[in-house]
Amino acid sequence: MKRSLKAILFIFFAVVLMFGGALLYQRLTAKAPETLDQVPTADEPDEMDPGEEMPQVPAPEPEQNASGEEPSQEADSLEAALDFTLMDRYGEEQKLSSFFGKPIIINFWATWCGPCQMELPYFNEANEKYSDQIQFLMLDLADGAYETREGAIAFAENKGYSFPLYFDELGEGAMAYGITAIPLTVVINADGRIVDTHLGTMSSEELQVLIDKVLN
Repeated sequence: MKRSLKAILFIFFAVVLMFGGALLYQRLTAKAPETLDQVPTADEPDEMDPGEEMPQVPAPEPEQNASGEEPSQEADSLEAALDFTLMDRYGEEQKLSSFFGKPIIINFWATWCGPCQMELPYFNEANEKYSDQIQFLMLDLADGAYETREGAIAFAENKGYSFPLYFDELGEGAMAYGITAIPLTVVINADGRIVDTHLGTMSSEELQVLIDKVLN
């Protein structure tokens, strides 16, 4: 008797579940679109709108250097020379940038530097030959202890050198160019950009190469 009752209840609940599932399916399918074409989509224009053309902004005029010529792309890629304060033989302060507009060759040196002394005659000859085209700055590292302005002037006069003497008494030049050894030669073009550098003693021929590079 109990088994018959359980069987009847099982059949009853099965019929209820089947009926409820069928009813739920009918409601869901009634709301769904019949085909994929009925799925709503965003409105799309029939044709692409070309829009308005971008205004043509005129290209900026290329900069000109001191000679009036347009700088080349190669010149633009050169590193700008760092400005600093130096002293002339009379103790007057000047800025490196005050010499821009003309090629510059800086030579960092000192009287106690043997390798420096070896190349000084070549710089003196070059200055006599090219002083109208190149500004030579023979920059003595006069720190006031190991090297003094008066001592360097006396040394140059005793050797008969006529090149322009300048002094890095404030240490700005040595700091700007990271001086750790001398002689160091820095070649700067008329636009104030570094063309080349050379660490160590140079021969007359090697100095001429740097001169030709900055003049050409």
